[in-house]
Amino acid sequence: EEYVDLLDMQAQQIKQDRVSIRFDAKSVLFEPTTNKVFVNGNAVEGGASGNQKRVLRTFEFKINIQNYAPSIEWIDSYSGRPRTQEEIEKLNAKMEDN
Repeated sequence: EEYVDLLDMQAQQIKQDRVSIRFDAKSVLFEPTTNKVFVNGNAVEGGASGNQKRVLRTFEFKINIQNYAPSIEWIDSYSGRPRTQEEIEKLNAKMEDN
């Protein structure tokens, strides 16, 4: 419920500022080892001036299914490519080498 309230506040602010936001999904990836779903694409933001800004963005979900009904356990959103387990392990290995 707290997340829904936060989204509602952000939506109201967007309306006041006359900002347009859209997300163009480019890929969807399910990672069975972590039970995560990654949706990657471009977030496009525009203002009243008509200028647009594109940012590579990922939405990360963890979905559980109980009694045949899906429920979102948590959701995260961040700039850049999906942080899959493989990517996290590569980053950790690089950090250990340094």
